[in-house]
Amino acid sequence: MIALGDLDLLSKSSDGDDEERWNYVPSEEDQFSEMGETDDGESLPPGDNSPSDIPTELSPDLVNLVHDSQISASVVELYDSGSTQHISQYKDKFTSLTDIPPKSFSAANKQSFDATAVGDLVIDVPNGYDMTKLTLTEVLFSPAVGYTLVSIGRLDQLGYSVTFADRTCTIRSPDDDVIGRMPKSQAGLYCVIHTGENDSVNVVETITVMELHRRMGHISLNVARRLTENGLMSGLKFDLSKDKPTFCEACVYAKATRKPVAKECAGEHAEEFAAEVHTDVWGPAPIQTLGGRRYYITFTDDKTRLTYLHLLCQKSEAFTAYQQFEAWCHTQHGVAVKALHSDCGREYLGKEFIMYLKAAGTKQKLTIHDTPQHNGVAECLNRTLLEKVRAMLHESSLPRALWGEAVRHAVWLKNWTLTKALEGGMPLKAAYWAETRP
Repeated sequence: MIALGDLDLLSKSSDGDDEERWNYVPSEEDQFSEMGETDDGESLPPGDNSPSDIPTELSPDLVNLVHDSQISASVVELYDSGSTQHISQYKDKFTSLTDIPPKSFSAANKQSFDATAVGDLVIDVPNGYDMTKLTLTEVLFSPAVGYTLVSIGRLDQLGYSVTFADRTCTIRSPDDDVIGRMPKSQAGLYCVIHTGENDSVNVVETITVMELHRRMGHISLNVARRLTENGLMSGLKFDLSKDKPTFCEACVYAKATRKPVAKECAGEHAEEFAAEVHTDVWGPAPIQTLGGRRYYITFTDDKTRLTYLHLLCQKSEAFTAYQQFEAWCHTQHGVAVKALHSDCGREYLGKEFIMYLKAAGTKQKLTIHDTPQHNGVAECLNRTLLEKVRAMLHESSLPRALWGEAVRHAVWLKNWTLTKALEGGMPLKAAYWAETRP
């Protein structure tokens, strides 16, 4: 038999606000008291001038929760840091139960109820997708209360640690293992509802359709509304009156696609030689040339489509190759490079390269990051040259190490070949002579 002196009274406390909070506190005699009779017939504990209040109904939110038609047959558990005693109405959940003399208590609405037994109770604590069995000792049994009240203070006495952070109540065992996590409901309660269907656990929370849309992986808003309207989501209540405009920035970001890049040049060709030069570095090649080169860089004039190629050992040699190309333009054509069009490769973004272009008055045109299509002239040239190289080496059965000589020969052939970009004209003819033929 459990000594009555080990049990505590329940009383009403106020924080000075309009709302009142109900807590278990020890009585002066540290035991349950018999109910007395007042002159007007109300039951009072002996030696007290006012009824003892007990939270059979903690708050209007909890009253609505317990008496909700959808969960009226559910098991409700409330985790309270202000309570000093476990109490429950679910007799079949007790693993052991010892009868005690009925002790009556009065609630704030002057409704009385009896605690008739005390024992051990096993509850299921939600822990992610699983549940953890937790045994509560010295739990009062009262069939009149509408829920199971779990005392955080009692758990602390047994060595459990409980933290409240980020709208979540986390319970850890004496071995510091997490045994339960309960999110905070919209009403500010850490309340768990066991529906009884497949022994599932639901934390009652009020959310909007947009919040459900985000939690369900940004599903269609129409689907989210049908889930709420058809009652297919359990353990949640939906406030359809607080829906904000159905605009989700994350969905817009995730579904954004890049506009297609035009396959043909949309602008006009340059009107002067070297007014715009397209350049790109290719490599590394899987096999180096006989001279130890593994890269090449090309410079293509936008007006004539005449191409200049230089083999490189390393990408860092791109700046030197450009200086040689620029000198060739000055000597052979008497012009300066006005604009250099390239991607955002590091070989073109070196401090020395950039300062040199600025000093020469050359405009640097860079493509958008990860958009090689905007450097289409140089990129398409790479594909054309490499296809010719593979074809020539394959047909001639020459060693693959001769790819450097093959690509230089492919550039020479390209400059002597008719091209669609010049409406059937020849790059070498456009750059030098009016009537030159191969």
